Amino acid sequence: MEETHRNKSLLLSFLMLTSVMIGLVGLMPTALATNETSNGTISGTEVWSGSHTLTGSVIVATGANLIVQPGTTVTMPNGTYLDVRGGLCAGDVACGANGMASNSSRITFNWQDPANASAIGSCYGIFSGNHYNRDPSCNEGILLRSTVDIGATKLNHVSITNAYGMPRWVSEISEVRYGALVAEGASPTMTGLKFEGVNTTSLLILDLARPDIVGGEFTVGDDETSLVGSAIQAYGAGSAIQPLSIIAPVFTGTANGCGQNDDGRHVLWVEESYVDIQNAVIASGDYGIRLDDSAGTVTSSTIDTTCNGIDVNSKKTSGNNVAYKLTVANNKITTDEKSPLTAFNFAWVDFNNNDIDGASDGSGVQISKSQVNINGGKIGPIGGWNGIWSIGESDVRVENVTIEDTAKEPIIAGEYHFGDSGWSVPAPSENRMYVANSIIDSSGGECTGQKSWGGDFPCPAVHAFRSSLTLLNNDISIGGEGDGIRAVGAILDVRDNTINSTGTGASIKHHNTGYAGDPQFGTLAFFSRNTWTGVGQTYNVTKSSVTVQSENIPIPSQAANTSNPVNLAWPDVEAAAWTNWETQVLVPTSSVWPPQNFPLALEMTNNSTVFTYSNLTGLDTSNIYIDTSPIKWAVQIRKAEIVKFRTIVEGVRVGGSTVLIEDSHGEDLYSVTTDSQGWTPEVSLASDFHLDMTGGGPGGINPDRYADDEGENSCSDGMDNDGDLIYDADDPDCQAGPNSRELSLYYVSAYKFGKGYKKYSLTMTSQTGVLTEIVSLENLAPSLTVSQNDGHSFKRSVNFTGTSHDGQWAGIYASDELARWDQQGAVEQVQVKDPFTSDWIDMRLAVDDSNSDGEVTYNNHPFSHWYFEFDMSDQPEGDYTFEFRAFDGVTESQIITRTIKLNTEPPIVWVDGPASGTNIDDGIVHFTGRASDAYSGIFGSDIQRIWFEVDGPNNYYNLFDKPGGTAWSADWTVGHLPSGTYTVKVWASDSAFCTNSPDECTPVELTLEVDNDNAIPVVQLLTPFDLQTITASEDTLLSGVARDTDGTVTKVEIVIKDPQAGFLEMPEGSHSLVTDIMANGGWATTWDTTSLVHNYHYIVEVRSFDGFEYSEAASIEIIIDNPPNQDNTRPAFNSTAWPDSVTIFCEETGSSQNRCGSGYSIDLTQYFSDVDMGDSLTYYVLDQQDKYEDDYHAEVITIGSSGIANYNPLSMSFYAPDMADWSLESVIFQVIDTAGSTISSDPIDFDVVGVSFTSECAGLMVDGNFVAGCPGEIGKTDILVYSGHGRPTVNVIGETSAGLRLGSTAVGEDGTWTMEIGANRLEKGDNTIVFEYGNIGQPLNSDSQITVEGGADEGTGIFMLILMAVGALIVLGVLGAVFVFFFVEFEDEYEDDLEAVATEEVDPYAWGKQNQQEAAEPVAATTAEPVAAAAPAAVSGYPGWKWDAEQNKWIPDNQ
Repeated sequence: MEETHRNKSLLLSFLMLTSVMIGLVGLMPTALATNETSNGTISGTEVWSGSHTLTGSVIVATGANLIVQPGTTVTMPNGTYLDVRGGLCAGDVACGANGMASNSSRITFNWQDPANASAIGSCYGIFSGNHYNRDPSCNEGILLRSTVDIGATKLNHVSITNAYGMPRWVSEISEVRYGALVAEGASPTMTGLKFEGVNTTSLLILDLARPDIVGGEFTVGDDETSLVGSAIQAYGAGSAIQPLSIIAPVFTGTANGCGQNDDGRHVLWVEESYVDIQNAVIASGDYGIRLDDSAGTVTSSTIDTTCNGIDVNSKKTSGNNVAYKLTVANNKITTDEKSPLTAFNFAWVDFNNNDIDGASDGSGVQISKSQVNINGGKIGPIGGWNGIWSIGESDVRVENVTIEDTAKEPIIAGEYHFGDSGWSVPAPSENRMYVANSIIDSSGGECTGQKSWGGDFPCPAVHAFRSSLTLLNNDISIGGEGDGIRAVGAILDVRDNTINSTGTGASIKHHNTGYAGDPQFGTLAFFSRNTWTGVGQTYNVTKSSVTVQSENIPIPSQAANTSNPVNLAWPDVEAAAWTNWETQVLVPTSSVWPPQNFPLALEMTNNSTVFTYSNLTGLDTSNIYIDTSPIKWAVQIRKAEIVKFRTIVEGVRVGGSTVLIEDSHGEDLYSVTTDSQGWTPEVSLASDFHLDMTGGGPGGINPDRYADDEGENSCSDGMDNDGDLIYDADDPDCQAGPNSRELSLYYVSAYKFGKGYKKYSLTMTSQTGVLTEIVSLENLAPSLTVSQNDGHSFKRSVNFTGTSHDGQWAGIYASDELARWDQQGAVEQVQVKDPFTSDWIDMRLAVDDSNSDGEVTYNNHPFSHWYFEFDMSDQPEGDYTFEFRAFDGVTESQIITRTIKLNTEPPIVWVDGPASGTNIDDGIVHFTGRASDAYSGIFGSDIQRIWFEVDGPNNYYNLFDKPGGTAWSADWTVGHLPSGTYTVKVWASDSAFCTNSPDECTPVELTLEVDNDNAIPVVQLLTPFDLQTITASEDTLLSGVARDTDGTVTKVEIVIKDPQAGFLEMPEGSHSLVTDIMANGGWATTWDTTSLVHNYHYIVEVRSFDGFEYSEAASIEIIIDNPPNQDNTRPAFNSTAWPDSVTIFCEETGSSQNRCGSGYSIDLTQYFSDVDMGDSLTYYVLDQQDKYEDDYHAEVITIGSSGIANYNPLSMSFYAPDMADWSLESVIFQVIDTAGSTISSDPIDFDVVGVSFTSECAGLMVDGNFVAGCPGEIGKTDILVYSGHGRPTVNVIGETSAGLRLGSTAVGEDGTWTMEIGANRLEKGDNTIVFEYGNIGQPLNSDSQITVEGGADEGTGIFMLILMAVGALIVLGVLGAVFVFFFVEFEDEYEDDLEAVATEEVDPYAWGKQNQQEAAEPVAATTAEPVAAAAPAAVSGYPGWKWDAEQNKWIPDNQ
């Protein structure tokens, strides 16, 4: 046997070695062609090395590979090309070369000059005759097509010399472009490329190509024709995810000049592409980089050009109009003449941390019609014009930038040379600039503006023309007597700046084109917390509105030739209706793009220069000079107070709120937004108004150009400041003495969507310091609906649905805005508290099913539809209550409660009759039976319908249902059916299971023999029904069904009998004979009952006749309601929630008066009603004369004066000692009103069920699952499950015989109880478990004795651990031996050895058992002692319990 195994091992060794050899043979290279192809097509793999001269163009076919070894020189004839469709591996070992090319071993492709320079090349008339290039060298280069094998294509240190370039059609621009190397949809890696003597473009990239370009030297083409020849051109290159990568290229540009006709070119032209350009070097050239309709990054590059450095034109957009940004960052850009950075034609670009200077004839950054962010970096020195120049529809944000040493203004927002002679400037349009946290420092210069300023003037630091400008927290310094700020028809927001100027701090005026009919635009400005140094005047304001607050206004410098720090003027005639408002000023057109977070309302006083000030030092009405004013109202000085608002809701600060402040006439003044702490910026609200009472106006008394005299206040300002429509001296506020004034009234509205709204009025008086206003927003609570009503049935899993909205909701709105104003917020959560959750902190959340994306729109809003799913399949059937509320982020809605029925088990049905095989020969099957359902909650029996599915002769099929109940009956008419055998399936449905089909129910199946031969007719009386009370009428309806299975019913005869007169038949009438029988057997007639006696009983008897025989008579008993008072309406009975049966549990043993609890009560007032006002109802139990079964009903059922009926079965024990006779069937309640009219209830059964306490060990809980069967011995980690029966609500307590309490529960409504007892609460060894039922100890049974493992045998576990350790060592030894033997001898006897090794699972709870053993030992040692406190206070073996010495037993440790 050993020899056989050894031979087998040798054979396996031989096979393995053979396989290895075959694999090695497969890896050996095949023979390659070398320098074989000089023209034509390469279809396999070819290697070029050394010197290789071509005689024509070469194509590398798809699937083929050309490998060019390092140091190879390829000589190309004039006008030829290399067309690569497969692979081109040039000098890279990764794709097959024998080494890596380098600068010392470059691969060179060199093109020869033409033999005849005047010959016509191959490019003449190409592209369908749309391109004519006669040059004989045209079409020289290397073309990499989109089919190239990227893994087999790499260009490493390749030089391309003397190539003219290959023409390619560029679809993005519909023009032809050339390239000595063309990547047409190809994306290989290109490292260290070098181009020399190229006529056109070095590298042309097209059609989504994205080659990785690393290093390389690229030169602008030297062709003198009109061909565009940037060093690199890219059209449609890269993607947003994988951009074209150009890393560390070196460019050489042109030296032609910056003029339009100088043919200066960009070294890199990118269009409709995504790029990543890093560490580029442009040491010389006219233009640097041009990016048109492109996105990506240009970073860490050094650019030194004569003309522009980086030009950005337009932005990149995708087909779905998604825009992509370009980022230009961390570059050093120096230009000789033009601008280092430009952004034109709706570009979207970030200029971050760039260092730029130069521009002897340009600005640092030129922006036109673009969105630009400039963050960080330095601009300057700039020798030509401005640091940042922005015109057109531009939105510019400047932060953390240093601008220094500019020849003109450091910052221009809007071109103020509009209209000046010699300037071609577009008309003003929307323009906005935000400048923050920056340093602006310039020595100044000489500027000129004919239209705006009338000629030359010292350049200011910041110049705003018809634009919106924000200056925030900047350090601004300007020399040369320049103003800090000049503004013409602009909107200014200037805060927290330090401004050093030897001119005027802020020169502010309107814009007037000077042309008749053109509107004038004033400047609207807000200044706050600025620091002014060195200024002459601080503010010079003309035909504009300026608000200044919280500043120190310095004394004018001596050079200002004035002692007034503020100068106000209105140099034109009065703007009024009689002048056709020709000189009025309007809000600047840049209000379309106002400054970000601009606090003032975008409105102006169009016929006045207005200066509003508050909390200023160094300034009051005595030094505010009114320069020119045609009338007293043309210049207004408004003394204001500093106010700040804080918005809160429910005591919580609300950031992002909008606070709108209006004057007394509802005109907007401020619109501000609160910060994260709920505070608005400080605003100035005028508390007094001052006018110079002369200035050319009539009736003047003191023409001194200052508005500081007595009476020059709000009592003479011509305005209604408090909104009471009483002006000036006529206002009562102005009649309290010479210093009185009309107080200003303001309206404050605060709002934030989702938080609340508040509007109130504020009367402004003089303040000391800042007035703080707390605005408490009023939030509208959300609303909630739940679609399911109480009593709704769910099958195993609940799924509630509903709607919710915030605030008010009117349905469909005309606009989104109207919807938001109504709702004022959105529901953020629909919260649910399930039946097992006691606190909202543990709530669950419903799912928003609105598809609103969290937005309130005109036709939708969050949680307009919602649902909540909750799996309850592991819960018993019964009633469960859920609570719901909506939350809008601030307030919860009112709580909605729903109590539902849970169905987890299908109902069961029994058919008591007829028996299977019964012969039916009377035309009707009378079914009777019972049904049971696990549900027994407050909504009564859940048996809904009894279903019948019938199959019979001649493919007969019928599915029908009848009303169900715990006891049910149903009739099925079969007289019209053919005789034969019928199979019937019967099942019951509840509110969740088995409707229309048996589904999970088990149907009862029976066969019936139907015999309809010679059948007599049948008749049914459907209306009225038995014992129905009928209101007397001339046309009381009698209707029913009469059928004959073997013929036709010809008539129905009706007889009325009077029981009060000995059942005599009453006289016949028109109702007595019915001959009009419908095809389906239906018949009907009317009966005049107006002569019948009130509350008398009458018998209605009907029979049908088929021409041969009469049917058996069908009869009912009715009661006539015919009171003397004909206006009386008899009472009504509502059977909607009326139970058909109830169950009462009673103890089978004992004589306690509480054996049946309190019995069962029913509130009759919930079911009976009377619409007649003033009628009182009397309730009683009906005792039918012809039924002896109900004789005791009225004796044992009590009805209180409040209409509460109660049945306690103990009251029946007087008449029937046997509990089996205590159930009551078909109990009927009746009421009678004042007029004697009565109505009866539906029958109800009171089922009495005898119970006795039982207990048994039902099984164990294992991993959360129940396992039936209770073993004699259990482990410490096991959980016992005890169950039994008893009377509902009675408490059951489990204890050990030693008095240790193990748990408690209560008997459920179904008469059963369950209790789980962890074995860790029991002693090791034998235990006796006893139960108390209703505080009475119960006898023991066979399940009372439980043994817990771990007694005297526990030492065995240690021994087993030792055996396991030894076994493990043996296994490791065997495995080691097998391992050695297999790899030396290839033996397989280890299988038998391993099979003999057994492993034993380690008990993961051994540590716990050990603790229990240690804890239990002292207890066991003292069991024989009568000492109560034998156990410690807490033992690790009994977590959660402690020993109580007084009670001498274990109790929970929280007691």
